[in-house]
Amino acid sequence: MNAAGLSAETDAVALLAERLEGNLLAAAQEIEKLRLLHGEQVITAAMIADTVSDNARYDAFRLVDVALSGDARGAVRTLRGLRSEAIQPPVLLWAVSREVRLLADLKRDVVGGASVNSALDRRGVWRNRQSLVRSAINRLSGRDLAQMQALSFQVDGASKGFLSGEPWSLLETLVVVMAQGLSDVRTSERLA
Repeated sequence: MNAAGLSAETDAVALLAERLEGNLLAAAQEIEKLRLLHGEQVITAAMIADTVSDNARYDAFRLVDVALSGDARGAVRTLRGLRSEAIQPPVLLWAVSREVRLLADLKRDVVGGASVNSALDRRGVWRNRQSLVRSAINRLSGRDLAQMQALSFQVDGASKGFLSGEPWSLLETLVVVMAQGLSDVRTSERLA
């Protein structure tokens, strides 16, 4: 937390450690989320309780992984579970759009002549996630990635009220495109 520029109460640190159970990747992600949501405030246990996942049945990073795996039905189900747990669209969008940017960068690297493996290594994709990301890069076209970037912008604008649209519906479309590409966007309407 110190490295991220955050200061926290002792109880907050203890609660964070308890909720993350030694998962360092989840810790880094949750600390980044705390930094984005609370800025320079001293992090309290109440902030941790409100913000950090408690190994919930659904979480934003699981949503991304399910979508990357190509499971549109599972991604929509996970998204709807997150909605029922009162997770807000901007929190989910942060995780999804981060992955969209990574996929677009990787696709550019590969189109530019890099091998998929060297692109994954250069972009710092963890070894245990490489096969998941590799399958998504192979499945998704440049058009799919451009549409996901546009949808990310729409979700952000709709969440903030400066663009029209319903953020949850747009997020559903975004995760379906991530899972299966543009050809199956209408599928999200049948996944209820």
